[in-house]
Amino acid sequence: KGTVHIEAEGVESVRLTNMMGQVLEMREFGRADSIELNLSGYVPSVYLLEIKTAYGVVKRRVVVCR
Repeated sequence: KGTVHIEAEGVESVRLTNMMGQVLEMREFGRADSIELNLSGYVPSVYLLEIKTAYGVVKRRVVVCR
């Protein structure tokens, strides 16, 4: 329903970009183990979510659809 829930140890930051590489949102968390992102305000499309943790970086595609 528009919310992405992320659970990972030591999440430092999350960056959301569109497929053209434009940064749409950048949030820093300090070292959280659980966060939620509300993507309901974004148009239906494919986005890239980059999650930086204390142990490395993970990239995932996120599809927003209605």
